[in-house]
Amino acid sequence: MSPERKCITVLLLPGLDGTGQLFEPMMRSAPSGFAVCPVSYPSVSTTITDIVSIVKQQQPEEHWIAVAESFSGPIAVQLAASQPVGLVGIVLVATTAKWTRRRWLRLLPLRLLLYLGVQTPLLRWLLLGRSAPAALVAETRKVIGSIPIKTLALRLREFVRTDVTAELGRLSLPVLYLQASEDRLMGNSERESVLRGLPRAESYSVPGPHFLLQTNPKDAWAKIVGFVRPIVCKQVPST
Repeated sequence: MSPERKCITVLLLPGLDGTGQLFEPMMRSAPSGFAVCPVSYPSVSTTITDIVSIVKQQQPEEHWIAVAESFSGPIAVQLAASQPVGLVGIVLVATTAKWTRRRWLRLLPLRLLLYLGVQTPLLRWLLLGRSAPAALVAETRKVIGSIPIKTLALRLREFVRTDVTAELGRLSLPVLYLQASEDRLMGNSERESVLRGLPRAESYSVPGPHFLLQTNPKDAWAKIVGFVRPIVCKQVPST
């Protein structure tokens, strides 16, 4: 039975900004049968442990999946390892279990780096790609610029030093990994850090830059729907 005949809740876990405001393209593109709920993180919450607790407070009562992009990937893994009630699968998007490729970030003045990162040329190069609509670039600048640089820097340091490879070994639920084909931040080594611990996980490359869910929500949803369909058939009672 197709997921369109049954409803499953999708919690969207945001990237470094933590606002959930950049999920508008995913929400507009959501297929029928999916109740999409973006999660936001308070600006004072910077540790993975704190944010896992916040997500647990917002989790649905029944069957749901978590779609976690970038910064939230380790959050989704830790969340799943705690076996919350109703969670039937997670989708990891452009993220890693252990970020070893960018250790040099530990040595940089992160506040300066994050300030430069909201400038349009770097936003396009690192996150959005050359073809991103001007409106999306402007909204991204607005949202990221609204977050205190101190908060962003603390979250980035937390992400760089987090290692959830041990938690991967405790996961028994289905996992989907989506790699952005033009990602300048998360490459094959980041993807492999997840797949080594989850040899049975599904994995696909989807056309787009690091902000895959914002720039190519249609193809991302196509992979998510294909992932969810057999889970729904097994887990959600027929109506």
